[in-house]
Amino acid sequence: FMLGGVQVRPSRRQVCAPGGECRELEPRVMKVLVALATAKGSVVSRDQLVDACWDGRIVGDDSLNRCVVALRRLARDIDPQPF
Repeated sequence: FMLGGVQVRPSRRQVCAPGGECRELEPRVMKVLVALATAKGSVVSRDQLVDACWDGRIVGDDSLNRCVVALRRLARDIDPQPF
């Protein structure tokens, strides 16, 4: 699917910038990206992300924070920023 000008390939865990450069994401980071993209701009709570991406397992805030930081770095590195 397309997110801004970026192509997201969940099955390959790849995000491809408009220039063609692709990056592979960790499985959990891709799950968080897909969950956020599926929300189509709606607010997604931490609990909702944990339920969707960790299958209801109890995880600490650090796990989710690490995924969000990885997505922010990815977005910052792509020009123009996709999200």
